[in-house]
Amino acid sequence: MSRLLDHLADLAGHRDRDALDEAVLGLIDELICPQYLAIHRTVGSLEAPRWLTHVFKRHHGEPHRSYDASRDAGPTVPLESLPYHLACLQSGEIVRMSEAPAHWLYPLQTDGEIVGVLEVWQVNAPTQEESRILGAIRRYYRHLRGLLDENERDALTGLLNRKSFDETFVRAAMQLGHDVPAPQFKADERRRALRNTRYWLGVVDIDNFKRINDEFGHLMGDEVLLLLGQIMRHCFRHEEHLYRFGGEEFLVLLSGDRPADARQALERLRTTVENYAFPRVGSLTVSIGYTELRSADTPSAAFERADQAVYQAKRDGRNCSVDFDRLELEQPLAEPANTGMVEFF
Repeated sequence: MSRLLDHLADLAGHRDRDALDEAVLGLIDELICPQYLAIHRTVGSLEAPRWLTHVFKRHHGEPHRSYDASRDAGPTVPLESLPYHLACLQSGEIVRMSEAPAHWLYPLQTDGEIVGVLEVWQVNAPTQEESRILGAIRRYYRHLRGLLDENERDALTGLLNRKSFDETFVRAAMQLGHDVPAPQFKADERRRALRNTRYWLGVVDIDNFKRINDEFGHLMGDEVLLLLGQIMRHCFRHEEHLYRFGGEEFLVLLSGDRPADARQALERLRTTVENYAFPRVGSLTVSIGYTELRSADTPSAAFERADQAVYQAKRDGRNCSVDFDRLELEQPLAEPANTGMVEFF
């Protein structure tokens, strides 16, 4: 009983979705000791979503491995390649794999949506008590995820807010330069190592947003912000690292191997916005500035660099993306006066 209480207290203390998922698997493992555990999520655009195994756990002497969703990388498979998982996601119902009576899929939900699929593989079919335990854990998970979303999500766009940025930034900065192994997936048994971890911070600013509010009203301005948040979800694989920073300013935390990877991803967003027909407003554009995270970086220092690049994009005529690091090489800029930690709360 004391172990169970410890696990429940641990779950309630998490303020991070990745850590919460891993703690949930640890609790299930402690209580029913299955052979295989996984949480599967969908990533990518709405037009071509794919499965990503977020965290998983195996027995038979294999160590616990977890996938860190702060990396915008990792093996994925098409939704259609896991039809039972897709049925669970779409229906919100528990699904038993036909080829294995002890292999079950459970929807993970918040109050508003199904956010993933929990996969549990046991030697024997779950007992009545084990089914009750899994049901209770899923309800507890639903409650905790709801609290996290309420506290850390922007009410208008559903993207993360400023409050959640600081911790994510620090985790990313700690990974700089380290080799991060990708997990081994049941549906894709290849292994690969993600080498030379690199991150970029992008600041996205809507061009002439004041004109939209003045000409069409603030309600239509809010509609534009909401639609931009949806476009950003479609353009990037991990919505967990998309932020609305206030007003018409949005942030993206990216990982990749080369500066060209960051530029390609941000340019995809810029051109998608440019070609999108916003209701009543018509077309609009965004200016984007970005910078690579540096050793011992702080959130305010990285944001200041990316923000300077945004201002340069505005001076260049808007509707473009500017790499601060390249800009700094071409025309050295003065260091910002304040590069210390800022308060995001």
